[in-house]
Amino acid sequence: MSKSDVTDDVLVVLKLFASVKMANNTTSYGGKEKKNSLELNSTHEDGNTLLETGSASIVIQQEDGVKTPKKCQKLRLFCHRLCKPVRTKYNPLPENASCLQRFKHALMCPPFGNLAGYINFFCLAAFIWMVLISVTEEGALPGGNFFSLFVLFFAAVSCGYLISFLRLPPLLGMLLAGALLRNVPVVKIVGDSIDKNWSGDLRAIALTVILIRAGLGLDPKALKKLSFTVLRLAFAPCLVECCAEAVAAHLLLGFPWPFAFLLGFVLAAVSPAVVVPSLLGLSDRGYGLNKGIPTLVIAAASVDDVLAITGFGIVLGIAFAGKGDPLAWAILKGPVEAVIGIIYGIVVGMFLWYIPSKDNVSYKKIAQY
Repeated sequence: MSKSDVTDDVLVVLKLFASVKMANNTTSYGGKEKKNSLELNSTHEDGNTLLETGSASIVIQQEDGVKTPKKCQKLRLFCHRLCKPVRTKYNPLPENASCLQRFKHALMCPPFGNLAGYINFFCLAAFIWMVLISVTEEGALPGGNFFSLFVLFFAAVSCGYLISFLRLPPLLGMLLAGALLRNVPVVKIVGDSIDKNWSGDLRAIALTVILIRAGLGLDPKALKKLSFTVLRLAFAPCLVECCAEAVAAHLLLGFPWPFAFLLGFVLAAVSPAVVVPSLLGLSDRGYGLNKGIPTLVIAAASVDDVLAITGFGIVLGIAFAGKGDPLAWAILKGPVEAVIGIIYGIVVGMFLWYIPSKDNVSYKKIAQY
């Protein structure tokens, strides 16, 4: 039988023995020179290990003269033949495959595509839960704070992924997951078990991360060019909407004016969780970059939030100001906090501009990415 007749079975077995040196390499052993060989023959060689695959034989002689046990060779070949029907490499998908063929092909090994992603997701969830149990013990068990946060996170990610198949924003699925875990009687324990301090801190961290992403996604040149437009786009809609809603709440619902304006500032605020990711996605795809539209909208949304939060703080101080509390401080408290935040941001920004140094090797490596 010629070497050209060697089948895929033989080639796979050859790869298993890639560590064996090829023919014509000589080594000294016990004062004698012996040759290592890897040959394909159809007959049995003298004293060498013979592995039959049905179409060819493999003769293997190791460099120290010790023969590989024949049982190991047969075991490897048996494992290969056993796994071959379920391996993607040997079962390619036909061009005009049916739904059943596609489903069968998706379950072959090694996992690939969506199936591999699902396996990775569930394995990661299981590993994280085991780590939480080992670190926090009772906190990661059902009814604990960490268990509730763990379930909330993975449920939100899963619902966001599932609702994306309907061509809807993943954020909608995450909101639905949170609403279900907080209100449905069976799973309501998850929402009730989350510590309120943890919940408040996580919301503040989420807003901070979103605004940081918004700041990093801005184009400085476009922002400088459209600075006045950003202020108009941020102040005019927010203030007009707030006043209209306050008047409507006072006339239709009978709210006192302070509480009417509180409701107006709450409703007038733009949600950065909706605007920022959408605009960053459009920016990554190149939409509106020439006219600076993503930068304009992201910057205006951020300023709008600052304005709404500041106005809410001012009205809140006026609404709950006691008789002994000075009204001037209640009015100025919100703007003072905003100014302090601006100063703090400028100082930290200048510090990060020079630290770390641009000559630092690690900084250069990070800049390359």
